[in-house]
Amino acid sequence: MYKIRSAKKDEIKVLQKLNQEVFVDNQKYDPDLKMNWALGKEGKKYFTNLVNNPNACCLIAENKDKMIGYIAAVPKFFSYRKSRYLEIENMGILPSFQRKGTGTMLINKCLDW
Repeated sequence: MYKIRSAKKDEIKVLQKLNQEVFVDNQKYDPDLKMNWALGKEGKKYFTNLVNNPNACCLIAENKDKMIGYIAAVPKFFSYRKSRYLEIENMGILPSFQRKGTGTMLINKCLDW
């Protein structure tokens, strides 16, 4: 069974590695990806800012204590809207766990946030 939980501040390297695994698979669909981004300075800065931002939502999907996916989202505010909005900045699922409902679970949990 999959478990969805908030990312911890000491999991920046884990998020970087997970993002890199997703990028490796996704490069066949998106040749514009910077393949050194996730494990480089920019990726570290992005995930550090993300997990330390109290207004951001960063969730991790686990299967038997193995991290298999993540989602990063931030609230978006529009002065002309009454409702709350959330923008998904980054999301990825390991290829072997795709098409099994993990992404839907992450999105739904993020919406509950």
